Amino acid sequence: IYPSITDLQYGNGKWFSLYFHSSFSNADVTLALNAMRQGVDRGAEAINKADTYIITFGTAIAYRHTETNKIVANCHKLPQSHFQREMLSVDDIVKRYTSLLESVLKNKRVIFTVSPIRHLSDGLEANSLSKAILRVAIGELTRRFPNTRYFPSFEIVNDELRDYRFYANDMTHPSQLAIDYIWERFSDAA
Repeated sequence: IYPSITDLQYGNGKWFSLYFHSSFSNADVTLALNAMRQGVDRGAEAINKADTYIITFGTAIAYRHTETNKIVANCHKLPQSHFQREMLSVDDIVKRYTSLLESVLKNKRVIFTVSPIRHLSDGLEANSLSKAILRVAIGELTRRFPNTRYFPSFEIVNDELRDYRFYANDMTHPSQLAIDYIWERFSDAA
């Protein structure tokens, strides 16, 4: 669905949408809308062309825009008071992805994975809970839909690659060595 001008907001000298990445924002409202519409077209074309999708879940923590009561994709550095932070439930995630798997992804091969990158700004406890929720949701989706499967990138990084060599300098992101290892495992599994 294309965004309209009523879906956009203006701030910091640019028009933007809470449902699009900031790279779609522009000082000119027409250029911003055109970029977003082209993004929707490119996304639809990609979905129609490809037969396999890899969907990586990063966190179950979401931000709900208080004015619209909708979960947003990007807060665009608006004041925190505009959003309510919430932990999605397994049911929330399963419901949202069930509708996709019954429609646009119905005849596609879907590989789910959980990102091994820790969201430390949420705290270790919230990060652990979030990753557990994501893993349980994926387990339910792969149980329900035969065209889906799980690839254990989270488990590979956290259980097999526990050595500091497998982490970047920030000790949060996987190093290139870890990425190469995961890719090799993925290629073997695919």
